Amino acid sequence: MSYFNDEEDVEFVEKITIRVGICAMNKKSHSRPMKEILDRLAKFDMFEIVVFSDE
Repeated sequence: MSYFNDEEDVEFVEKITIRVGICAMNKKSHSRPMKEILDRLAKFDMFEIVVFSDE
C-alpha cells in the first residue's frame, strides 16, 4: 500500500547550490592535488567553486 500518489502529491524540489570558496596561495590553489579535488567536486551540479587569488 502506497501513501503517495505521484499525480496528486507533487513536491517542489528546490535545487540546492553549495558555494565552496578556496582562499589559499596561488601555488597551493593551483596545485595538482587541489585541481583533482576541485574537478571531482565540479562533476556534481550542486557545487559552485570560487578560487580567490592571493594577490
